Amino acid sequence: MSRPPLPWATPRYDLGPPKTVAIGDHAVDLRGDALAGRRVAVLLCGGIAAFKGPSLLRALRREGAETTAFLSEEAHRYVAADALSWAADRPVVTALSPRAEHLSDSAPFDAYLLAPATYNSINKLAVGVADSLVTTTLASALGRMERGEAAVLVAPTMHGSMHNSILQGSLVRLAAMGVHVVPPRDALGKDNLPTEEALVAAVCRALARSEDAHKRVLLIGGRWPRPDQSLPGGPLPRSPDGDWRSAAWRRHLRGQQLGIFLPMDASGAPEGVPVRRFGRWAEAEAIAAACLENNAVDEVIDLSLR
Repeated sequence: MSRPPLPWATPRYDLGPPKTVAIGDHAVDLRGDALAGRRVAVLLCGGIAAFKGPSLLRALRREGAETTAFLSEEAHRYVAADALSWAADRPVVTALSPRAEHLSDSAPFDAYLLAPATYNSINKLAVGVADSLVTTTLASALGRMERGEAAVLVAPTMHGSMHNSILQGSLVRLAAMGVHVVPPRDALGKDNLPTEEALVAAVCRALARSEDAHKRVLLIGGRWPRPDQSLPGGPLPRSPDGDWRSAAWRRHLRGQQLGIFLPMDASGAPEGVPVRRFGRWAEAEAIAAACLENNAVDEVIDLSLR
């Protein structure tokens, strides 16, 4: 004998159209303006992580970037040019042509992001080999970088067995030249492509141009387990910035040197930001005040809930 389904397990789809506000099929839902007015080239090499290219392009556009994808011949195996064309602002570049798209003379790029950056592409870039669309584009990118006209970022992505002394030497050389090496996500013995959030943050920080881009900021956030009666209110000024997670993320994108004090069970800090945890509000407050007094930080922002 059959039983009726549980009410909360019954699908709620009423077969009607979406009820959310519509945007254009090619449009993105803007999250911020950290890359407004910036042109970003995303170069995809022949690693399996290239299939994440469309999502990465749209993530950059959500911060206001104008994006162009450069697709290597090997990367065609993992991602379709049509998908990249839909995700980006400009036509996908798949080959060197008389239009010299790799030089971007008419509309120069502000940043070049090589993601995934394969073993082959990293080592070629380090020694100046320019024998393909991607490596020739990056040769021009390095020239622009050395003149202070652009940022170049690489996101190493490969099996752990390929992480040898040759690769490490190339990464050291590139970093010494001024290339931003985005730390890979270490998982299951592989250098995995970082999250979209981490890659977008790396581009934003590389292009940070606000007056306080390198400001040292300590942010106190989270819901503390109990009010501390010994220091009601405390000496730290309260900030009107709003939600601490949002404030931390925006300041991280602006290139600030950000540290966060949180209670033991709080979560949601931006990836790559140093976090220190405390059991009591008074401990965090006292150390934050001492950092400010000793000029260890330029600003303390109190967004905690106590």
